[in-house]
This record gives sequence, structure tokens and C-alpha cells, in this order.
Amino acid sequence: MQDFELKKPQLWLVLRAYSKTEYARKRNFVPPQHLTYESFCRISLLEAEDLVENPEALALEIEKCVSFQSHGTTGRRKTVYVPMEERTYPLPEEIEKYFTGEGAVFAHSKRERRERFYWIHDKTYREIYKSATFLEYGDVETALRVGATGKALCLYDYPSAVKFFLTVLQSGLEEGYVNRKLLEKDAVFIEVTGEPLSSEAIRWFREAGEDIFGVEPFLSVTYGLTETGLVAYCDNPQHDLTYNIAERVFVELVDDEGRSLPPGDVGEVVVTVLNTRGTIVLRYRTRDLAVVEERGGKSLLKLLGRRPEDTVVYVAGSYVSLPQLSKMLEEKLGIPVQIEAIRSERDIAFVVTVPPLKRLRRERVAKECLRLVSEMANLSQFDLLAQPVHVYVRKALAGGKEWRRAILAP
Repeated sequence: MQDFELKKPQLWLVLRAYSKTEYARKRNFVPPQHLTYESFCRISLLEAEDLVENPEALALEIEKCVSFQSHGTTGRRKTVYVPMEERTYPLPEEIEKYFTGEGAVFAHSKRERRERFYWIHDKTYREIYKSATFLEYGDVETALRVGATGKALCLYDYPSAVKFFLTVLQSGLEEGYVNRKLLEKDAVFIEVTGEPLSSEAIRWFREAGEDIFGVEPFLSVTYGLTETGLVAYCDNPQHDLTYNIAERVFVELVDDEGRSLPPGDVGEVVVTVLNTRGTIVLRYRTRDLAVVEERGGKSLLKLLGRRPEDTVVYVAGSYVSLPQLSKMLEEKLGIPVQIEAIRSERDIAFVVTVPPLKRLRRERVAKECLRLVSEMANLSQFDLLAQPVHVYVRKALAGGKEWRRAILAP
């Protein structure tokens, strides 16, 4: 747990702001007269579902905020309000000098249905690096063009999109579509966020980046949620991922009863965002498991995955809950189904098991499943290009041997 005394003045301001929201007033919430960690822990945990029905109930001064659409763990649309003055940080000192001139390029994928996803990054970087060029990529052609532009590249995206971008450039070199000289850079900064990364994935990003651009990329892996923004970050990880907790958040680890846990114990990450405008995120349950490690007098966060009862899979940086997906598909088809997810290095396959009904068309099941996945994860056409989603349908016959791929998307 972070030093409570260090955050106490900011937490007090957040508590006062929280008490002014419609959500808190309906629960007769009154800030404690004397703020202690014990009194803070008596505040009810905020669930993702609390942001679904009436997002304005937890927000203040909406007219001074920008809104984001999020689906998250519920599979249902949530609106989150973020203060206009919210900022990301400048690039690390080791490489920032390369991005102050006209040869700097800042790029991310084109988000057709989530156009404000990178609003904070874009706004910040445009103000700091005024001579830079800002580009988006949404297909093979634009990815090749972005890669061949400029002498310093800052790439910020979710992992599947970064992998798509680098794979396109690798293929372009192999097939002769792009001149290697055009891809050579003085510096490359890659920030990936949106889902957990393995050490193998980190190594691949670093090796692929060096092979393509002729310079080892500086990696930054961040952990956060649309509802909370940045929670923690890991700059230039080498082997395991341990995250520094961001300044603007207060992180707790709690047990199943919501009680605080000491360093070294595994618990659920609970986040309080130290904002007093926009969506007031107070003691928000992430359903992610982690442990706090003490190193050199510093608290570091090590993520361990999701809570075991939450069967979820990441698709293009968003959560898809398998129980929720099964329920929605059953309601649409009027039959019981079971859904599993199989993930390879890049693709994701949903395996739908259905009863042995003679008139049941697998194509219909697969199309409905794909439609629901796209809706739950808010997928754009680029998302389906960067992280292909396959749907397989099988009938539950004796021995469960009948497999057939009904549809492949896109």
C-alpha cells in the first residue's frame, strides 16, 4: 500500500468532491470528520456497474471535461468524464532530445469508433512537441507510410495494434515494398497499454523494433483502465514487469472482504483517482490481482492476472466477459451455449458449443457471436485487422468430437 499520510491531503479533497456527487448523496455519504485509513476503508467499493446506468451521477463539472466510451469488465457501455487539464508526461529524458525537432513523428492506430481514446496523449504531445508530425494508421498502406516518415518515432497503442504495425513493416522489408533506409530512426519510443504483456512479448517488441528501425526502441508498458486512466507504469522493462504507481492515484490491495492487505500478500487492486472534477473514481474495483513488492524503499506493483471468478479475455485492448457473452448469445438464440476462448500470439478464437439441433445453422450462431464480441469490445474495422477474431461452432455430440469452423472474420 502507498504511504497513506503522503496522500492524505489529496484524498481529503477527493472525499469532499465525492460527497457532492448524486451517487454519494443518494447513499447519504458524509466525509469523516478526521480522515484515517480505517475511516477511508469503510467507504463502499465502487463497482463497474455503478458507472453504467447513470454515469453523470458520479461526475462533477461535466462541461469542463471530455468524455470517453468504455465497455470494460461489464460488457456494457459506460461513459467516463475526464478533466480537460489531465496530462500525460513528456517522453523520458534519455530520448526526449530526439523529439524536439521537425523529424519527430507521433503515431497510433485510427480508432473509428473510439476517436477520443488517445485524446489526452495527442493533446499533451502536441503542446510539448510543437514541431512534430502526428499521424494515424488504419491499414497496411498507411502503416508503411507512417513507418517511413521522420527520424524519431513515438508509437503509443494497445499491444495488438503495435504488433500489427511492426509486422507490416517487417513484411514490407522482406517483400521489398519499403526501402530500409527510409525506416532507419535516431530514436524509437513505444508505449503499450490495454492488456497484460508477457516477457516474451516485450522481447519480441524490442527485437522487432531494432531489426526494423536500426535502433533499440525504448519501451514503456502502462497499466490503467478507461475509468481510472493511468494507474502504474514500467519504463524500459527487461525481464519481469513491476510497475511504478503513478502520482495521481492511490492504490490499495484488498482481500475478498474489502480489507487492506500488507505488502507481499496477493489481493485485488482498488484504485482511487486523485481528481476533483469529472468522474470521481473512489475505491474502484479493478478485479485485477496483484502483489506489492518493496524494493529499495519503493513500493512496486506486480500484476498477477484477473480474479479467478472473472473469466475474461482481452480483445484489442478491451475486456470481453465469457459468462456475459454466453448469456447474451443464449438470449439471442434461445438455446443454451457454452463459450471458451483460445488465444494465440495474435489471433483470438471463440469456441461455441451448442446442442445437437438439426435445424440449427452454425453460420447464424457464429455471426451472432462475432457481432456480440464486436459490440462488447467496441471493435472497429482496424481492431479486427490488428487482432483477427475467429468463431468456431461445434455441436455437443457424443464424445464432443464434432468441430466445424463456421466463420472467419474479418
